[in-house]
Amino acid sequence: MWWEKVGKTHKVNNFFELHEAFSRMSSGLEGIGRLFRGQSQFDWRLVPKSGRGGFAKANLRVYFNEWKQHAIEYLLNKPQDELEWLAIAQHHGFATNLLDWTYNPLAAAFFAVQEEINRDAAIIAYRPNCLVRPQVNPFTLEGVYAYQPTHVTQRIKRQMGAFTIHDPPTLSLDEYREEAKNLEIIIIDCSYKKQLLCDLATYGVNQATLFPDLDGLSMHINWKMLNYVYPQAF
Repeated sequence: MWWEKVGKTHKVNNFFELHEAFSRMSSGLEGIGRLFRGQSQFDWRLVPKSGRGGFAKANLRVYFNEWKQHAIEYLLNKPQDELEWLAIAQHHGFATNLLDWTYNPLAAAFFAVQEEINRDAAIIAYRPNCLVRPQVNPFTLEGVYAYQPTHVTQRIKRQMGAFTIHDPPTLSLDEYREEAKNLEIIIIDCSYKKQLLCDLATYGVNQATLFPDLDGLSMHINWKMLNYVYPQAF
């Protein structure tokens, strides 16, 4: 199993232990730092959506071009390059060869525990060796590369989003020898997942702050309705 090959693994059961795990991590390379990824299940492989299941058999470039042709009417500003197009497509659910990361470890923690799955969750920490330039054609790369997008959407900005680019999309980050050595994993005990969501909300990390639109606000208030008790109003 891939997580068994990771050199540094931390198991946490409360917020103090989570803070300690973050504190033990070095800042990484100057100007790049660490990226973090939250996963509801700790054993999910580090592959993008287009590398999973039936998507892996499709011609990504063909369908991506079709997506762009239809997406342009919904965009106020046209993306400047292919990487910006991919970043927008990724954040709107299209199966790209990008894998989501963030520079904010608490945002990663939120995404790790937002789904109520009765299994241990994980925060993956990754120190990339370098970042690709924005003008690079993502369909000419081979291997796994980190990409820091411009703030082309409010969600990317609020989430401090970043990505890894995978070619082929089925290539898991832990399988790419040049980058796998730069991984660490924090495993969140399933018994702490619900409480961690409340702890993060206390620090202002929730659906409304990470998804700055009416959908995010609605999701956050719905969650509060189910998890908080207010005095009865008369």
